[in-house]
Amino acid sequence: MYLLSPIIIHFLTTSSNRTLFHIFFIEMLISLPSFIIFWVNIKVFKNLIYDYATNNHMNRKYGLWYKYIIYGSISPKELLK
Repeated sequence: MYLLSPIIIHFLTTSSNRTLFHIFFIEMLISLPSFIIFWVNIKVFKNLIYDYATNNHMNRKYGLWYKYIIYGSISPKELLK
């Protein structure tokens, strides 16, 4: 939907081709950060599900910092060892 919304608005606004291209380009630039945030959230969420399924995957991949940030279950003293 993030990538389709500029295309939909592009066809809804009928004007000269150059103006349409500028509108389309600006809307793509506006929707790009939200699409990147959406994509990163999906990647993180998928990794969290994989962590619960395999029990310890993320701890091996990212170490104790990941566990501290996500779960808050490790003290900072333990991280600095």
